[in-house]
Amino acid sequence: MSNLQIGLMIVTVIVVFAVVNFYWDYLRDRD
Repeated sequence: MSNLQIGLMIVTVIVVFAVVNFYWDYLRDRD
């Protein structure tokens, strides 16, 4: 695995976590 792939994987995990966190807050506020 190259450094580029590792960096991409880390960025993807951070983006997914941020989106899930944002969506969770949205659902909680809606209720």
